[in-house]
Amino acid sequence: MKVFLLVLLVTGSVSCCFAQKHEVVLDKEFFLLGTLDEYLGRREDATNSVVAWYYPHEGFVVRVLDSLFKKEYPDLVCETGASGHKQLLSKKLAGKVNDYFSKDGERKGSCMGAKLEKGVFKTDEQKYSYLAGVFLRYGFLVKSDFRIQFANAADKVEVCKALFEELGCNVKFESLKTIPCANKFYFTPEGKLEEYLLKVVMMRGNLSQRWEEWGSMPR
Repeated sequence: MKVFLLVLLVTGSVSCCFAQKHEVVLDKEFFLLGTLDEYLGRREDATNSVVAWYYPHEGFVVRVLDSLFKKEYPDLVCETGASGHKQLLSKKLAGKVNDYFSKDGERKGSCMGAKLEKGVFKTDEQKYSYLAGVFLRYGFLVKSDFRIQFANAADKVEVCKALFEELGCNVKFESLKTIPCANKFYFTPEGKLEEYLLKVVMMRGNLSQRWEEWGSMPR
């Protein structure tokens, strides 16, 4: 793995650098759930057609999700505002995503603060796929270390902690009491989790391209 990461970081290329030991099959829906911004919990819009919202630098997430879902959801479109913020829209897909969330044990209407339903993960594939989605949007590499960082989203923090533990991955976690709260995971994945996350690196493409989209290299 270290050799792969060295080549990746030096050349910025993932092509032909990594041969996966097993076929990695993403559960698309759980992968999508992992990518969601749950800053104050899941929110629905009045039209129930917004799958997710994205910041201007997150176009790479939209491109990956479009490639996965466009064929099955032909109404899937991305709208970009004057500020560069994006909305991924599909009434059918948004409804499917919203069905995974509840508020105080009940399906919610157009509101914020909804939580991912308990017991929603039935297979290890779903767990790996969710963490892969989290890593797509919020993860980055520093040398051979994998890191995930996002703000607030207390429920997402607890889901990630539980999944890392269930999948046997040792994680160092810290939460900085800033405004907003900064949540950081540090870990070195092994086995299938490593394969899922490296697949995401390959899907995301050239790392230097992502850094350019961020506006700077992530810290």
